[in-house]
Amino acid sequence: MTARAQKEYMDYCMITQGYYNTGKEDGYKQGEDHGIAIGKEEGRSEAKLEAARNLLMENVTEDVIARCTGLPLETVQKLAEELQAKA
Repeated sequence: MTARAQKEYMDYCMITQGYYNTGKEDGYKQGEDHGIAIGKEEGRSEAKLEAARNLLMENVTEDVIARCTGLPLETVQKLAEELQAKA
């Protein structure tokens, strides 16, 4: 291999490695952002469920709870059944 070909090959390897590292870093960032988004959504969902449980214990009607929390009526009804079973 000539010196010129060797230099071109080394340049190519360095460029390729740079693309690889950039892609790897982008992948980590996207994964982290995605994980944070999932965590936030799970937190919002759990907060809605907790609010619904509290409202059920205060004898607020299931349809009002569903409307105010954005939870499906079926979910609120299931929570009500669970709370009654525990009582």
